Amino acid sequence: MDDLFYEFGNNLTYIGGGLGAVIAIVIIAAVVSNFRKGSRSVLILQEFNFNEHEDVFLAIKGRSSGFWNWVLSLFNKAPITSFTCSKRLLKYEASKIKYNIPMIKISCVSSAMLYKLRIILLILGIILIIMGIALPSFVETAYRITLVIVGITLFACSFIKKRTIHLGVYLYENKPFITLTLKKGIINSIEHETFEAAANTLNRIVLANAISK
Repeated sequence: MDDLFYEFGNNLTYIGGGLGAVIAIVIIAAVVSNFRKGSRSVLILQEFNFNEHEDVFLAIKGRSSGFWNWVLSLFNKAPITSFTCSKRLLKYEASKIKYNIPMIKISCVSSAMLYKLRIILLILGIILIIMGIALPSFVETAYRITLVIVGITLFACSFIKKRTIHLGVYLYENKPFITLTLKKGIINSIEHETFEAAANTLNRIVLANAISK
């Protein structure tokens, strides 16, 4: 009986240690992810309207990312950033910051729609698969299978590429005056061609204003 309890205790310790390791990996991955963001303003895209025939041809709106901002968004209290462009004026509002920038003062605009693999999910999936296969035989088969299934699921999800939109507005000091990084939200509903058309229109108007100076 003592041997049975001893083996049962060992099993619980090993399983608990395995779960603890998984939790630790998730926490570390989250910390690393937040550290990589640095001081960049990352927004969850809520609105992207483009019509080159309108005077206000581009309107972008997003809320601040992060867990607490998500909680605030449930009560419509999350900080909102808006970015609108007309043929003569660019308007930017974020919290208490508000800029009205004549297009003639903008030197250039940088833009990109990037697609990235979810590296954290990929690594975590591989670790769980290895854990499920490498665990000793005394560990419950169901537990090992669960780890492998979860690992395979995370591994597969990592290949669903993550879209991110970047916009940078430069004044004649050649430094990025406004930078937007947008992700998640309605971003998957924005066609790449639509985003490129919006960016090209903005660049064309900036160039036309520069020539007319």
